[in-house]
Amino acid sequence: MIGDCKFGVFSVAWSAAQSGHPALLRLTMARARRLAGEDLRDGLDRTVEWKASPADRRSHPDLPCEPCVKGRLLVRRVQPDNGGKAFLPALFATLPGSAQQALEL
Repeated sequence: MIGDCKFGVFSVAWSAAQSGHPALLRLTMARARRLAGEDLRDGLDRTVEWKASPADRRSHPDLPCEPCVKGRLLVRRVQPDNGGKAFLPALFATLPGSAQQALEL
């Protein structure tokens, strides 16, 4: 499953994991920074455990006590081929394989 920023939320990652579907979700920069626990930088590739926030728990009271999704946080500088300004997207991936394979998707 691939999802852009509006789908890069814990409940979507949780649902995908519970259904056995690998996921690749683009995160907002604020959400990615919270997950990383530090400023984001090009080349970041870290194994993380995404835990439900208090807001996630309020929005989804059906979540179990300590919900967690294991995956990787990937951050890469991207230069659009249309000459646009480079940007730094952050991805949460539960896909098997390399970071490069995830980024190519």
